[in-house]
Amino acid sequence: MALTLALCSAFLYALGWVLQYTEAAADRAPPSLSPMLLGRLVRRPRWLAGIGAMVGGNVCQAVALSTGSLAVVEPALMASLPFGLGLGALWTRQRLRMPEWIAAISVSSGLALFLVVGAPTGGAVNAPLQEWGEVMGSVAALSIGMLLLGRRVDRRARAALFASSAGVVFGLQDALTKSALGSSSLHPLSLVTTWQPYVVVLCALYGLLLAQDAYKSAPLPVTLPPLTILEPVAGVVIGAAAFEEHLRTSGLAPLWEAVGIVAMVVGGVALARCPVVVGQARQCRVSGLGLDGSGRPRSHDAQHRPDLR
Repeated sequence: MALTLALCSAFLYALGWVLQYTEAAADRAPPSLSPMLLGRLVRRPRWLAGIGAMVGGNVCQAVALSTGSLAVVEPALMASLPFGLGLGALWTRQRLRMPEWIAAISVSSGLALFLVVGAPTGGAVNAPLQEWGEVMGSVAALSIGMLLLGRRVDRRARAALFASSAGVVFGLQDALTKSALGSSSLHPLSLVTTWQPYVVVLCALYGLLLAQDAYKSAPLPVTLPPLTILEPVAGVVIGAAAFEEHLRTSGLAPLWEAVGIVAMVVGGVALARCPVVVGQARQCRVSGLGLDGSGRPRSHDAQHRPDLR
């Protein structure tokens, strides 16, 4: 049951990412990480449909987390990467070549191998407030560091860093969701009397803003890999810190975990360097300057039309 719900969640997440990307990429303002971006996007029905898909994914994920472990739910969510690339290719009528599919499968299977083999064991229903403070402080520091670095690099690297920051924030959101659901199973009123649900909402809004800014800067093959990799990784790491879960270290488990990490990193790097991806990122940077491929100014309409080929 948990696995089925997690796969449904992965598909809904992928659908939401594609719908949000098509609208965020068409936004005329330059990337600035301003809340005004969400104010503009919320007026677009297609973007709202993407939010609806994301909400459906969150509901499926929450139910899956309430009935299954992180070791089952988080790897299954990695299916959102090939789902997203496939849906994106259909939506924009572009053809993904075999290297992109191989890289996407490598990322997904590598992370799934790492999380399944190193399946967290043990753990408590919740963690002391002090530990949550340390976890949230670490996530905030990491996220801010990525944002500061993203402002000093080119547009493509900025998109990858902002997507990475969103993935870490969503990982914290997953852990807090599991904590809130664990408390509610003991005390139903805790969903309105405890602090976790409110921080979950803040994490969702902040991560959403980061993701939309990333979508404005580069195409899905650049932004999806870091987002989908770091969300489950952050969730498992936070689970180990806050819930006292431990990765398996007996037998050949560490070797297979290392194989999973290597496959994940190699696949992510290969996907970000595919000629199609690099070409799309270059087109995004050029279109942001209002120039066509030959360096000539675009017309007003063409200047603000995203290149989704």
